[in-house]
Amino acid sequence: MAAIRLHPVTKKPSVYWYEPNGKKRQKTFHTKTDATKFKKIIEAEILTNKYISPFAGQTLIQDWLEVIGYSKTSNRESTKIQHEQLHNKLILPYFGHRRLDVIKPTDVVDFLFRLQQLNYSSESQRKVLNLLSRIFATAIEEDMIYKNPCKTSIVRQSISPPVYKEQRYLSRDELTKLSLAINEHFRELIIFAGLTGLRKGELFALDASDIKDESIIVSKSLSLIRGESVITQPKTVKSVRSVEIPTELRSFFTSRKEGPIFTSLQGNRIQANNFRNRYFIPAVKTSIGEPFRFHDLRHTAVALAIKENKHPFEISKMLGHTSIKTTFDVYGHLL
Repeated sequence: MAAIRLHPVTKKPSVYWYEPNGKKRQKTFHTKTDATKFKKIIEAEILTNKYISPFAGQTLIQDWLEVIGYSKTSNRESTKIQHEQLHNKLILPYFGHRRLDVIKPTDVVDFLFRLQQLNYSSESQRKVLNLLSRIFATAIEEDMIYKNPCKTSIVRQSISPPVYKEQRYLSRDELTKLSLAINEHFRELIIFAGLTGLRKGELFALDASDIKDESIIVSKSLSLIRGESVITQPKTVKSVRSVEIPTELRSFFTSRKEGPIFTSLQGNRIQANNFRNRYFIPAVKTSIGEPFRFHDLRHTAVALAIKENKHPFEISKMLGHTSIKTTFDVYGHLL
């Protein structure tokens, strides 16, 4: 199946063989021992139908990434853009000019240490590692390389441990205090966010047509894509859900007949950055005090729901989590 002969020019030992597709191949070595080892590997792979061309992995990572794309086709547009930015900013400068078949686990470990020196969080490190791992996983599927250098214990252990930050959430009185401090146009927005836990993009995408009796249907999100606000799919399949409208806000919701439910002062969809800088942060400073993010209203909704003895499954459904495990992972200390 394979044979060792001296190269006609260099006179070094060369292995000659035919690939399963009939293509003739040849590889030259410095010693006959190396040639013999390689010959045995090639013959074993062909016999067990596990043959991978030793030349396949010579593709540069940047070229392979162009072939497979920067993100999975099932991801939202905003996620695709985020992945492309991470590839261009972090992965390609470090790995792009190198071949698929030469990357070792130690190279990936060095890369993670570099991210840590740049003060990237453990969550960001894990996200970038998953993107890098996908590059090698797709190459394995195409029989270009043998192993994924990201899938080793030494790599997983090299991600810095997460830094626990205690989440801040408001009491019912504090939530009311914040809503009274902000411009009255956004008062119902603050209360609704603090009682239902909808994500910022979900809130800003709500339309009057989403109101169904005493509930609101959450089925889309407002995302900032290349500087433009765009209605996109929700974060996950489970994010599509029906959320009960709090009793104190039902008259407000029934008064919304068309267009966005929560708007800017001019009646348009809310621009997240403008809203945060012009209205939300000043209201926080004059009422409950910093630090407090808009996302902390989501934590507030969980804390208030727990205080009302709502079941964890009910809370998980309200938040649009993929599973109740996610709810326990994030809010287990409260539950």
